[in-house]
Order: sequence, then C-alpha cells, then structure tokens
Amino acid sequence: MKKVIFIILVALTSLVNAQTVDDIKISDLKSEYIAVRFSPRLISSNIQIEINYGQSSDWLSSYKSSPVLDENKKKKNFNSIVSAINFLSDQGYTLITSTTEVYNQQSTNYFFFRKKEVLVKQPNSETTNKQ
Repeated sequence: MKKVIFIILVALTSLVNAQTVDDIKISDLKSEYIAVRFSPRLISSNIQIEINYGQSSDWLSSYKSSPVLDENKKKKNFNSIVSAINFLSDQGYTLITSTTEVYNQQSTNYFFFRKKEVLVKQPNSETTNKQ
C-alpha cells in the first residue's frame, strides 16, 4: 500500500511541473532560442506569457506565439515579469535581451532567451589539425 501511495505522489509531482506550449513541455523544446511576449491581464495584476519557438504561423499573422499552459491546460499566470523569467530559467533558458514595442499607444515587452545547455557539435580533431 505504501508503494502505491508513493507511486501516485511521484506521478502527481511530475504533472505539477508539466507546463507546456503547444503540448510540448517547455524544458523539452528543441529550439535553442525563444522569444517571449508578456501580456498584462486586464482585470488582474498577474501577467501571462506567450512563447515563440519558431513554430509555423498561420497566414493571417506574421508572429505566431503560443500561451504557456499549466497541467490543467489553462493559461499559466505569473505575479510579475521577474517570476516568469525565473520560471523560464528553471525550464533551462537564460535571458539574453529584451525590447519594448509601442503600437497605438500600447506597449508590448519581448524577451529573448537561449537554452542554457546547447549541444554544440565539436569539430573532428583530425580535420582541425590539417591546413
């Protein structure tokens, strides 16, 4: 019985950390770089983020981004931009730069991240020594 309870607890904890974008865990995205758009919520002080990892966009929009969803498939809310940056750091990304775009007197913040552990193909030692 203790083993069954332990297995259930382990399964539940893995679900709690399963934040996704387009049904892909953020930590499992294959993209080296991602762009994040921060959107304040109208009624709340919380913010939501949308991630562009290079996914294809539809023909109606030139910028395709997808919201971060929690384990219940609901948009994940963050208390602040810093809490979202810390969340993405926990998912394996590091902040590179940010920019603000103003359009029709509304500003949108974009933050650019790079995957912390990028597998770089090492050159073959035989070919690097030849000239």
